[in-house]
Amino acid sequence: MNSGTIGGKDVVAFYWNANYNSQSYGCLAPGEKYADSLADNTYSGGSYSMDDSIASHAWVTASACAPGTWIA
Repeated sequence: MNSGTIGGKDVVAFYWNANYNSQSYGCLAPGEKYADSLADNTYSGGSYSMDDSIASHAWVTASACAPGTWIA
């Protein structure tokens, strides 16, 4: 759930590695209330399922998220 304030760093990026140390990430847009299951989402690059594998997260701007990295 992303219930952050709109503007600036309002996107949550979830990373496969700890301390945001990964090129494998997925982004959750502001206002996206629920991602009911992460089993149907993969990290950028499509290699790893996001289900039960998030190690860290950070607030980022939308421009930090590449096409295809948005969690639905």
